[in-house]
Amino acid sequence: MLKEYLINNGAIGQENAIPAARICTDMSLNNVRRLSEMASRERSKEGALICATVKGYYMPSCDDEIRAQKERFEKGIAVRASVVRPFREYFKRNGDGNGKKNLE
Repeated sequence: MLKEYLINNGAIGQENAIPAARICTDMSLNNVRRLSEMASRERSKEGALICATVKGYYMPSCDDEIRAQKERFEKGIAVRASVVRPFREYFKRNGDGNGKKNLE
């Protein structure tokens, strides 16, 4: 649905990105979070190469744009991994948490 919207509205290449707010209005989405979920779903389930920057959403026009999006995703994964690390370490030190230990 989003992929087709982007193609039909000429959002091919980063320079033609459509702002998230406009897409939400055009597609009757309640908020940008719903748009993000839609993009994620199409990427993971359909393999759609939907790209996004602060400028908006677009379909890539070249390998460089695909590479840049891949690198943005990889950077985000690395940041999330560093955020979850202390939680993993806690359970390594304290067991699996089945004992429901209070942290008071």
